[in-house]
Amino acid sequence: MFGSAFGRRQIRDITREELQGFLSRKLGGGLSWETVHHFKCGLSKILGAAEDWGYITENLAQKTKLPRRQYGPAASGTRRLSDTGPGCFAG
Repeated sequence: MFGSAFGRRQIRDITREELQGFLSRKLGGGLSWETVHHFKCGLSKILGAAEDWGYITENLAQKTKLPRRQYGPAASGTRRLSDTGPGCFAG
């Protein structure tokens, strides 16, 4: 998951912009907001440990932002029957 996004680079060389782009690509790729939020939390735990151990000076995952969470049909990709246009239900 992370290796394909960042390769074999040192953790201290990854930028906030790259982390933000990683999360944005996951959202844009069809993963749910909740799943991407879990990715962000996992990254934050990893980077927090790296900070505690002195490998990095700050946890950049804490500086990334996810867009506001969407609720309802638009968030899940579901549509109402009336959104499908004419078809089996047309009168």
